[in-house]
Formats: sequence, structure tokens, C-alpha cells
Amino acid sequence: MTITTSAYVAVPARAAELGSIIPAGLVFLPANFESAIPGEDFRFRGEASTVTKLLAVAGIPVNRLSTGQQRPAFIHNHSHDWTLPIIFVGTELLKQSPDILSAALGVIQDYVIDLFKGVTDARTITAEVVIEDRRAQQYKRLTYEGSPEGLRELTGAIKALSRKI
Repeated sequence: MTITTSAYVAVPARAAELGSIIPAGLVFLPANFESAIPGEDFRFRGEASTVTKLLAVAGIPVNRLSTGQQRPAFIHNHSHDWTLPIIFVGTELLKQSPDILSAALGVIQDYVIDLFKGVTDARTITAEVVIEDRRAQQYKRLTYEGSPEGLRELTGAIKALSRKI
């Protein structure tokens, strides 16, 4: 299991370049967010639809970044591993609902553990969470790669980072 932290592009500024506005709440960013060309279709990881439905059932609203003109395109993973969509969390959401991201990751973790139940070979999940630090005017990406059970570690890393914000 590995968790890495890295700098990320300024999400609102990049969204504006692409003709979009960041909606409130948890937001799925397209996989090509950093490299997309204005007018190009956003490409979301195929699991975005599943995760959206899971979170809706749990009462956790999530939005997808869009330009309002495009239908989202999906990247489908043809391996046996599982990749979550990129989740963006703004400073205001972290302040107003500090446990929303933990709850969302818990719902996802439970689903993925059940999905892989009975599978004999090891499965890897990949997750990326982008967190805004408005005071420092920075955006941090936490990337997790490991077993479904290890998502709890990502939640801990996010909480530690959000305390600094």
C-alpha cells in the first residue's frame, strides 16, 4: 500500500480555462482534467457512475465537473483492478462537513471489499483525492494504491492534511 502527496493544478482556475465552474460539494474531476484542451470531452473513469450511485444511496451528494454542453465520456478499465474517479474537496466543504469525505470513502471501501470477496488473487484499487488549501492557495493530490482495506489509511492521511488547512 502506498499513499503519495503531490501538488495539483489550481482547480477553479483550470476549470475556468476549460469553460466550467466547480460545483459545490464533493466533485468528480475528469481523468484528463490537467491535460484537457478547451472544447475537448472530459473523460471520467468508468467507475464514476457506480460510485455516484453508491454515494447517492448513502445520502452523500456528489457532482461531476462538466461544461454543460458535453456528455461525459468514460474510460473503462480492462483489468481486474479498480480505479476511483478523482475526488475534489474544497476548503469550505471540509470546514462545514469534515467527515463527509471519510463517510464517502467508507461507503466505497465497503462496496469494493464486497466486490472482491472470494477473489483469490490480490486486487489493487487506486484512488486520488484533491484537497484545496485556500489559505496557502495550493491544491494537494493524495494518491492511494493498495488493497481495499487500506482505504482507511487514505482517510487518515486526508484528515492529517486537512488539519493543516
